[in-house]
Amino acid sequence: MVIAQTTGGVTASACASDYGVALKKIANIAANLEPRFFLATKAQPSTIAVTIGDKPCPGAKASCGSVCPPGAKGWKYEPTSNSVQLVPKSQGGTCAASVGQIVSIHYVAECFP
Repeated sequence: MVIAQTTGGVTASACASDYGVALKKIANIAANLEPRFFLATKAQPSTIAVTIGDKPCPGAKASCGSVCPPGAKGWKYEPTSNSVQLVPKSQGGTCAASVGQIVSIHYVAECFP
């Protein structure tokens, strides 16, 4: 129980007659997760392009500099983990992948001397 509370998890009594409230809390947490895609090689951030299905998904301004249209907030690049995260709609994200949709991430890899 302490671990669940410390990490923002959900707890419920095994003796409860209705698990609906706990399951709704779990669903809300799952719906607000930021799907993360780890890239195979270090990316040049300004070259990253994300598509969901066949539609382009504009990135967050901090991720792609002048490449993104104003106010775009569909994904963000995390250079520390070399990953792209989709921003949930509940947090102002402009793109979201549905179950079964293909997420494509194209970029130019950084060259190291």
